[in-house]
This record gives sequence, C-alpha cells and structure tokens, in this order.
Amino acid sequence: MEKSLESRSLEKNQIANLREIERSLLPINCKFSVQQKNVIFSERSANIVAGPGSGKTTVLIAKIAFILKQMEKQNSKGICIITHTNVAVEEIRNKLQDMGIENLQFPHFLGTIHDFFNHFFTYKAYREIYGKSEITIFDEEVYKERFKVMFENHRPENYSYNPPTSKIQDTYLEFDDKDSVTLIGECSDSYKSALINTFKSLLEIGVFRHNDCLSFSNWYINKYKNPIINAFENRFDWAFIDEAQDTSAMQYDLLMKVLGNSSIKLQKYGDPYQSLYTMFGNNKDAWVPSDEKVDKDELFYSTRFGNTIANVLQTTCIEEYTTLQGNSNRVSFKPHLLLYSSRNKVVEEYLKLINEFSQNNEEFRISKKKIGVVGLLHDQLKRYYPVYEKKSDAKVKSETIVSNFIQVLLKGFLFYIKRTNDLLKQEKVVYSFSYFNERLNSQESFKIKCLIATCIKNVYHDKGIINDSTKNQVTTIYEEMANLEGISLTQEDLLEESLRYVEKQFKINYLSYQRQETNLVIEENDIECVPIKQVNFGTVHAVKGETHKATLLVESEVERGFGKNRATFYDCTEIFDFLMGKYSDYNNKREPLRGVIRDALKTAYVALSRPTHLAVVAISKNNFGENLEEKQKQAREAGWVVINID
Repeated sequence: MEKSLESRSLEKNQIANLREIERSLLPINCKFSVQQKNVIFSERSANIVAGPGSGKTTVLIAKIAFILKQMEKQNSKGICIITHTNVAVEEIRNKLQDMGIENLQFPHFLGTIHDFFNHFFTYKAYREIYGKSEITIFDEEVYKERFKVMFENHRPENYSYNPPTSKIQDTYLEFDDKDSVTLIGECSDSYKSALINTFKSLLEIGVFRHNDCLSFSNWYINKYKNPIINAFENRFDWAFIDEAQDTSAMQYDLLMKVLGNSSIKLQKYGDPYQSLYTMFGNNKDAWVPSDEKVDKDELFYSTRFGNTIANVLQTTCIEEYTTLQGNSNRVSFKPHLLLYSSRNKVVEEYLKLINEFSQNNEEFRISKKKIGVVGLLHDQLKRYYPVYEKKSDAKVKSETIVSNFIQVLLKGFLFYIKRTNDLLKQEKVVYSFSYFNERLNSQESFKIKCLIATCIKNVYHDKGIINDSTKNQVTTIYEEMANLEGISLTQEDLLEESLRYVEKQFKINYLSYQRQETNLVIEENDIECVPIKQVNFGTVHAVKGETHKATLLVESEVERGFGKNRATFYDCTEIFDFLMGKYSDYNNKREPLRGVIRDALKTAYVALSRPTHLAVVAISKNNFGENLEEKQKQAREAGWVVINID
C-alpha cells in the first residue's frame, strides 16, 4: 500500500509546483483534497475510479502538469495521453498552456484514442499490406453512402434487400494479407462474401470506417508486439487513458497489449459505472476495475450534488457504490417520484416542481445549469413530450439554428481538409471542429465571423436554400479560413463535394427548425444569438458529461427476448428497490431480465448523477398494480417525495 500524502516527505519544488497548479486550475482559495493529492503524487500504475463531479478531469490535468514540471530539469522520457474526444484534447492542451506548458511535442503524445491507433499502427499496417499510404477515414453517414454504391458491385443474385449498412458498425476484419480476410461479427452466409468484398474494395481505394482502423492496428500489433512494447518503453515513462469506461473491448484489449504489458506507468481514469458501450447486449464492459489486479485509487467525493442525491446513487448502480459521498455544502433537495396514469402530464408536473423550487430557493433560481429530461431512447422520450418528436426527426444536435449552421460550415471545411492532397502546415490529425471553432474566436478571425454571419442570415431568409450567391459566400469563407492557416484550396472537385454537403445539411436543418421554432431572430452582427429553451430533452447517451440543476428520468418500455419468450419490461419499475436504497445481486436473475436491470441501472446512474439540486423519476402507477400504496410508503420511508399525477 502506497504511503498517504501526509506521511511523505515532499521536496520544496514539488510543493511549489503543486501550489502553482492549484492557483491555475482551482477557484480562488481552493486546494486539492487529500484524496486528490494522493492521486496527483502517485507514482504507480493504477485504476483511478472517479465518481460523478469528483474533479476527475481537473486531477488528471494536474497530474500531467505536475509530471511535466518535474521533467523540466530532467532528461526524462515522454508521457502518452489518450482521450476519447477532440474537445477533451483541446481542454487538456489549453489548461496546460495556461500553466505555461506549451504544446506537447515529441517524445510526448496527446490525442484521441483514434489518433493513437492511426498514428502508431493503422497507416503503417495499410502501407505494409496494401503498399499504399493515402487513406481517408469517413464518418459513418458518409461511409454509408460509399458502402451502398460499392455493395451493388458485389450484390449476390439472390439478395433482394437493401445493402446491410448495420454491419458497418457491427463487424471487423481480420487480416492475414490483403487477399486473406476474415469477417468478425455475426452475418448471414447469404451475403457474407459480398460484405467482405465490399469492405475490401473500399480499402483498395483508401476508404476506411473507424472499425477498419482497429482491424489494421490489431494486425500490426499482433505482428510486432514485442518491438512495439520496447519502442514505447524507450519513449514513454507514463501513459494515461481518460474516460477508460468508454473504450470498446477491442480498443481496450489492444491498449493493454502495448501499454498494460510494458514497464510504462499506466493510469486509467474514469467512472466504470457510466459505461454505456455495452448497453442493449450481453457483452461485458471492457474496463472493470474490480476484476483487475491493478491497484485502485478512488475519487468518491462529489462537489456536484448533496448527500440526498448521493444516497440514491450508492445503490442505483451496477455495483453497490457505498463509498460515494455528496457535497455537504450543497443543499440538494429530496428526490421526487412522479407516479402517473398518463405520460402527457409528466413534463407539466415536472415544470411545476421547477417553478416551485425556483420561487423558494435563490441558489436554484439563479443557476444557469440546464433543466434536463432524460430517457433511454428517442422514441421513448417522444411519448412524454410530442414536440420532442419534431425536434429529433431531423437529427439536429445543436440547440440553435445559428450555432448549428456554424457547425455545418466548419464540418464542410473539415471535409475538405481531411481529404485533400494539398500541402498542409500541420498533420491532419491536428485539425478538428474544436480547433477551427477556437480559431474563429481569435481576433484575427473577425472578418471571417462577419462573413459567416452574413452567410447565415442569407441562408435563413432563403429558407435553408443555397443559391449561387450564397455558394460563393461559403467558398469565400473557406478561402479566408485557408489563408488563415497558410494553405491554398487547389482541389476544385473536393471543394464542390464540400459545398454539396453544406447545401444538403442547411436545407435539412432549416426544415427541422421551421417545424419547432417560429420566432428565431438572426442578427448580422450577432452570430451567437440563442433562443431560450426551458427544457433540454436527451437520451442517456446524449446527456453523459452534462451537468443539470434538475433532471427528470422518465420510464422507458424495453422489449427483450425472442419469439414466445419476447416480453415488455419497464426499466424504472424493475430497479425500483435499487432507487429506494435496497441493492441486490441482479446477476442471479435470468436473461433477459438481468440485462434489462443492468441497462436500467446504467441509465439511472448517468441520469441521476447529472443534477446539482433536484433528481426526479417518473414511473407509471399501472406497473405496481395492487402494490401501489405499499410502493408509495416504501418511497416515503426512503426519503423520497411522492407526487401522484391524476
């Protein structure tokens, strides 16, 4: 067992570095807790299990900064930092820069998990197997269109269905060489050969899906495992995996092969109870700290919510989480249970609660956090709030038409950058949505922002249609952005393809907002104009990582099983006892009930760990039948406020 911080003798420069980091990362007069300091000073491989609101990202950045500051006067190896999103990469990079630590260069590595595999393995494997180096990794929607066209070239004579696009995500390839390829994943024999040939034909022309990157990485790692481990040991002293619970089984297995089996000090950070990757299936989560023989450090003190919410989460979890503690200085309200006969009144009753607490609690009233409604799937949310159906049909993720149009413009430019053969000043992996979004916020981008504002205003007034004049405006915007980066746009065919993407998305997104918003105001000099929305609806996958001031978890109907054994379950009803503080071993249940409970616990844990003040759950009265009064009594005894919606 490693010594606690109090029992250590720290050098003066270490203490000075920690104080400097605290001043940069924490609010005024705040310091890291003993628990957090122990993680920061830890010098061993470990799983860092971090509860919701426990400061996981801040501690990780502090740990990285502390190591880098110690390295300044040493001739040390590098550190490898792997995250899951470009947003996280930029956050780490920016916070380090705020502390005077400039862009990490060799021997360090900072990037997403996709960047890691592609940089070290994918390109090398493709070059060795196919003798080529130019590849393009497409997002699922774009890849799907290429897949459909190519599948027609290999379609079996007796196959009369649409191309099996679901297999894009569901399958992997295993290589011996480019001619000997095996499909990993379930697939009907009637089109298996055609599917493999479709993937192979796309690979021949350098068209990749994300799963192909892992397939090539797997081939390369298996072939050169020992030299790779040696190379990494010579380059890195430390390795960090952020949000470890979000890794797929294949990603995690590959990471452990090259990092976990080495002498590199490897720390994995995350909340294993927020793992959503294996929902709707029987597969085990990739990162299960309780099953590993690696030391575990915990960050279980949450500053987000008080103990009334923490107490619910201790048992509403796939494993009992008795160590989780709430913030004693945060006055969270008692959890509320809405028992309804009709779904249509649930959101209305929820808003009454919001208004009531807003009138009686100033801290809650002035909070700028979201008011959330969370469900398992989009279709289930539609049943509680019909307007949500209109919002979700067009699959628009941003909350305003203006910010969405900006996203479309940036994605169109990225479409060009990621596929061009033009000479770029930086590696393609550097360019991301967050990178260009940050560039737009700089003083030198003022002219571009004005052009964007004018363009969006014209598109809005033309009802989402891009005419020739607006098309020229978009082209000008891209030329100015390219000039800002010191590059030239030379591939006219690729630019036209980018413009077609923008044209299509503008039209689709405008129609969506036209159905749900009639009073949007677009100001030419204000591209941040935002219409106010009182409630933010989202699936459990969409709200993960958010913080709300109040969250409503609505019950969802879940169908499981096959044939005569197919049955309908109600997820919140199945975990009612867990919500009320009574944890039990659901692994003793038979499938499909076991899987329903597991998914319901994951959904509830993520949803009910979002709010700072108010956690609400809605359950149908009909599900309790004659036991309704008994269940209400149980809830009240557990500290819940029960509201019957007539």
